[in-house]
Amino acid sequence: MMGLSRTAGSTVLMMVVVAALAASCNSTGGSGAGSGEAPSKLQVRNDLQDPAPVPWTTYRVLDPLHLEFTVPSGTPECYGASVSLTQNDREISVGISTGRLASAASKSCPAIGTYSPVVVTLDSLFNNRSITDPNK
Repeated sequence: MMGLSRTAGSTVLMMVVVAALAASCNSTGGSGAGSGEAPSKLQVRNDLQDPAPVPWTTYRVLDPLHLEFTVPSGTPECYGASVSLTQNDREISVGISTGRLASAASKSCPAIGTYSPVVVTLDSLFNNRSITDPNK
């Protein structure tokens, strides 16, 4: 009977530890992956400094005219995105580049790699066209 009690006590203690660890992972101490909050969107701009093409990893359809792509980037306070969009009746080609914001040129930006969403506005309705990435 005493061995059963120890096992039950160990199980309860383990559950408390797991719950505490899970709660600390979902704290709201920051933004982005791992903090329990959605990462901030990158601003889409045409005045980026040293933009470089990056492959997007995933996309989702927000509505018939807006798609959201996930790209590797720096922090949204220092980095933005530019988009090259080519469309026809069957396909949408979305190329995304990231670069430093002009407003962050003289700032010291943290060297934090993250994945950020980029919202792209289509010229015509999505209509289940295939989506390609010219950067892959």
